[in-house]
Amino acid sequence: MFHLSLILSLFVVTLVLAEERSRPPLMPERMVDSHAEVQSSVSARKPIPTRLGIQGGGMAFAQGAGSPVSAGELFAGARLFSRLAMGERWYFTPSIGYYRLISAPTLTTVNPNLLELGAGFHYAFFKLGPLGFLGGVSQRLGWRFTGETGQLKGRWYYRVGPAATVNLRVTGSLSALVGAEVNFPLVNPITPEWVGHAGFLFAL
Repeated sequence: MFHLSLILSLFVVTLVLAEERSRPPLMPERMVDSHAEVQSSVSARKPIPTRLGIQGGGMAFAQGAGSPVSAGELFAGARLFSRLAMGERWYFTPSIGYYRLISAPTLTTVNPNLLELGAGFHYAFFKLGPLGFLGGVSQRLGWRFTGETGQLKGRWYYRVGPAATVNLRVTGSLSALVGAEVNFPLVNPITPEWVGHAGFLFAL
């Protein structure tokens, strides 16, 4: 009887050991799961692409503080810009633009042109489907010049003010946008500059 019990015990132990050996190791599965989690988290944090755009529009200068825009100068032109992501919601927007005078109280044969360098900082406040709204600060360093008798003459100016943009995503790499700015000089007279643009933004 003792020998029978010993044989049965050895048989049971052998079955248990065989079953344990037949099981796959646990550690590699955990490592695979951990690796998959890391991969999924990395893929979820895809970098925001850099975007390049072009806008056409105009800017109006009032003749004096409080005067209507229609009484001042109106320029039309275009600018190239880029939208660089600084995190998930902040954007840096450098630009360069060129504008020509098309309307003024007195037009002459030699009318001024504007060459502007811009640097804006914008925050994406919300998104509603394909629509997005951005607001921030616009800065403009410009050169107002004329070409009299083959010589360029002009003066530099700096303006800063609030800016807002409505962004409409058309495809994954193309967006249409409309923006507006109101910029002011830092010296007297405080004549506002009203800017309106519309254009397209392309993802690289």
